[in-house]
Amino acid sequence: MNNPDFTRILVKQCFPLKTGKYIDIVFSMRLRLIRNLYNIPFSYRQKRSHVYFLRSVSERFIKESGFTGLKLLNVNSLDSNTKRFFRERNIISQNMETNENSFIILSDSEDFIILINDEDHFKIQIIKPGLELSEAYSIADKVDNELNKFAVYVFSENFGYITSNSSGSGMEISTTLHLPVLLFTKRIIDAQTIVKLSRLNIEGLKQDGLKTFGGMYNLSGGFTRGIPEIELLEEFTGVTRKIIDLETEERENYFSEHSVRLEDRICRSYGILKYARRIGYVESMDLLSDIRLGIILSIIKSIELQKINDLMINMQWAHLQKIADKIFDDTREGDIFRASYLRDQLEWSTVYG
Repeated sequence: MNNPDFTRILVKQCFPLKTGKYIDIVFSMRLRLIRNLYNIPFSYRQKRSHVYFLRSVSERFIKESGFTGLKLLNVNSLDSNTKRFFRERNIISQNMETNENSFIILSDSEDFIILINDEDHFKIQIIKPGLELSEAYSIADKVDNELNKFAVYVFSENFGYITSNSSGSGMEISTTLHLPVLLFTKRIIDAQTIVKLSRLNIEGLKQDGLKTFGGMYNLSGGFTRGIPEIELLEEFTGVTRKIIDLETEERENYFSEHSVRLEDRICRSYGILKYARRIGYVESMDLLSDIRLGIILSIIKSIELQKINDLMINMQWAHLQKIADKIFDDTREGDIFRASYLRDQLEWSTVYG
C-alpha cells in the first residue's frame, strides 16, 4: 500500500478549488453516499474473512475501474498523530481512528475519497468549498456506479440503501457555515428556527462542550429512510439558502448601523493575531473568524480569503505538529508555535492594504 505524501497535503490548499457558490458563508460542504454489501456484517461484527473480502473488492476497484491514480491506505498502519491529522482534514472519521480494520481509497485528482469500514462498508465522500451540492452529487454518483460493478449493494424498494443507522438514508450531507454576525447579534436563533421546520440539524462547532467558536455552524442531514436522494438534495439546498440569506441580511444591516464598532472589532482581532506570542485554538478561531468577515466586507483588503480559510484548518493540533515537524511536549508549546506560525503568515499584511 502507498504511504501518504504529507508534504504535498500540507503545502496544497485545503481545497483544490479557491471558490464555490456562496463561499463567503458556506465554508465547505461534504456529501457521502453510504453503501453496504450483502452477507457482510457491519464493521464491529466482522471476522477476518469479511475484512479480506472488502479489501479485495477495493483492490479490484482500484485496478479495474475507469478511475486512475487511486491508492489504498490501511488506516491502522498510521501513527496516532497522523490519524488525527487525517481526521482533522476530514479524510477519515473519528470512528476510523480506533477501528483496526479501516481503509481509505485516495484519488490523485482529489475529487473523491472512499472510506472503507467506517460504521458501514463503503462511504463515497466528496468535499468542496462553497455550496456545490449538485456537482458533488454528480461526482459521487459516477463513483457509485463504477463501484457497483464490483460490489452488490443491499437495497430495498421501500427503504432505499440499507445502512448501519437504522433510521438513516444512504446519503449524508453537511455544510460548515460561517455565521459570525448571526452569532454575536443573537439572531442565530432565527436560523435554528428555520432548521427545526425541516429534517436537518444545526449545531455550533464547540470544544469540550463550551460556546460556539469561530462563528462556525455545522448543518447536517437528519434524514430518514425511504426519501429519494434528489429530494434530500433539494431540501438541504433550500434550507441552506434561507440561512445564507439571513446571515447576508444581518451583515448588511449591522455594517450600515455599526460600521465603526465592527471595524474596531476586526482591527483588534487582526492586531492580536499579528503580535500574540501564545494563543489557543479556540481564541485563534474566533479572531480568524473576525478577519474572514473583514475580508468579505472589504474592511481588510490585503489578505486573500483562501489564506484565512487555510489558516482556520491549520490551527488544529495535528496540523500544527505536521507544520512544525515535531510532536509538542504540551499545550503550552503548541500554543506558542501557533502564535509564531500566525505571525509568520501575517508578517507582510496590513489591514488596509
